[in-house]
Amino acid sequence: MAWKRLTRVPVLPSSRSPLAFYSSPILTTSSKLVHDNRLFLQQPINDKFQRRYSWSKSRHFDATIGKETSDCDSDAVFVDEFLSKVQTNISDEILPNVLNSWNRPPESPLILLLCVSGGCDSVALFYSMVHLLKSIEVVPNRYRLCLEEKDGAHLPCEVHVVHFDHQQRGEESDRDRLLVQQMCSDYNIPFHCYYWEDANRDIHQRKFSQEMARDWRKSKTVELLSTIMGSTPSRGLILTAHHRDDSVETVVLKMLRGVHLTNISGMASVQQDRYNNRIFIGKPMLQVGKKDIEKYLILQHIPWREDSSNQSSKYLRNRVRNELIPLLNELVGGETILYSRLINAQEQSRKLKDDVTQRADFYLQSYIANSDISHYPVPQHGGPLTVVEEEALYKWVELESRRRISLTYEKLLMICRQLSEYPDRRKWNISIGNEWKVARDGDVLILLNDLEFDHARSLQSSQNGWTFNVVKGLPGDNRDSVHTKLISLALGPGWNGKNPVMSLQKVNGNESLKFIPYWRKGKREMKIKEFLRGQKVPLHRRGEAPILCLEADDSLKIAAVFVESEGNSFDQGGRWVMHADFHVESDSVDESVTIALKRSV
Repeated sequence: MAWKRLTRVPVLPSSRSPLAFYSSPILTTSSKLVHDNRLFLQQPINDKFQRRYSWSKSRHFDATIGKETSDCDSDAVFVDEFLSKVQTNISDEILPNVLNSWNRPPESPLILLLCVSGGCDSVALFYSMVHLLKSIEVVPNRYRLCLEEKDGAHLPCEVHVVHFDHQQRGEESDRDRLLVQQMCSDYNIPFHCYYWEDANRDIHQRKFSQEMARDWRKSKTVELLSTIMGSTPSRGLILTAHHRDDSVETVVLKMLRGVHLTNISGMASVQQDRYNNRIFIGKPMLQVGKKDIEKYLILQHIPWREDSSNQSSKYLRNRVRNELIPLLNELVGGETILYSRLINAQEQSRKLKDDVTQRADFYLQSYIANSDISHYPVPQHGGPLTVVEEEALYKWVELESRRRISLTYEKLLMICRQLSEYPDRRKWNISIGNEWKVARDGDVLILLNDLEFDHARSLQSSQNGWTFNVVKGLPGDNRDSVHTKLISLALGPGWNGKNPVMSLQKVNGNESLKFIPYWRKGKREMKIKEFLRGQKVPLHRRGEAPILCLEADDSLKIAAVFVESEGNSFDQGGRWVMHADFHVESDSVDESVTIALKRSV
């Protein structure tokens, strides 16, 4: 059934009612709806998800000034092109990555989770997806993604919406939430909402920041989608409303902060979640700009909310968006030219990276004898290192440290200058962070760590970026850093003298093991997942939590577990919690061992 364009009847504005909504109808089956200072007459819609837009010569109103217009042909073409760009990005860029490794059982749905804030971009994402979805009436919340003849056409989907109320703007935040809730209600789409206050209720005086909020949103979104998917064979796709202008901002910010020529890139259309390979994050609107999004919503008479904090100059990205990029557009002759030049720079960067990486790999294979990567030969030409030699040096540090440390470009340049400007100095070392040093020893470079390890007592393994070693001697407390944690294990009567083997494992596969934290010594042990649940670790990441285990005489015990901080992932924040049986309470223990737990950066 065609959607009939609705007639708008102006209503006198109220002095207490801010004009937060842009004029437009919300598609409901009710007879009328008032948004701030405007009243809209509604038409019932039977097939909510298969709307045909009526672009006849019927009269309608300009959404910003109420000017009556009659010729809609160009508007129809614009809307069709806008939706086509979104559809093409989904079918050509996003879905192939999702479907490639998925041996999908018949009728197993793709779970779509739309992140909708109520702002212009996310509202356009919502209605664009509405346009592409066709309801399967016999199954609640089950649709088909209609992509014409593209791969994934008529893919069964289940749709959800998540909204995050940061509770930083009072009534404005409430209005954002209510708009999104109404949109979901109109289409019977499940609505999920998280509140910043709930996330931080147990954290004393935790100050709001954009970085914290971003980590919180990402963590909760993945957690929610994992819960919805459960143990089904489904795949999950998180859709965000990032657009072309956001990608341009990302490139400019990278340049301002300092980026290698081989890493000039904007946002990717699709990425796989780092910890759950069944979940993907897609950005279907990267081919459309902000002005196009606003025009699309205005032509469709769709309301949205404006976040006043987007105009604040306290955030660097806002200043780049509101001040720097308009200036760049003016200097180069328009946003189309700026975008084209940045795209060209990204393409050149990608080609350069592919070429340099391939040549650096060949360099390493050619000059490191017998696959012994512990020694890196110093180039003998005596001049500045070439870009290939720089890349090879960078890759060598990653390989030799087993990706526990990466060189910043500043540190890489420092080493290169030392080699080229002081070729006769054959003994030196440069700290590259987190107890690591690059040292020259004659004609080779070696990678050193300040801690001396007892490798015979360490069963080498890695979990979620963590590795460990038993430390010889008793290093001082100042060795602790953001990426290295030293813990001492007390070996009580049950372990004393047994010389247990230590290893890093994860909770999955060890769910039956019991744990009790040191602050509850003497209490009943609980299953490890039960403890992690009490520590607010997200459900979908409990199984991936790293655990340090001791094994002797066929007995396996958890000595410590890594508990991530709320709103962060395993590589972004958290602490190691000791089992009560291994916690060092005094200097009177019979035997203790120091463990260095290192996290890759």
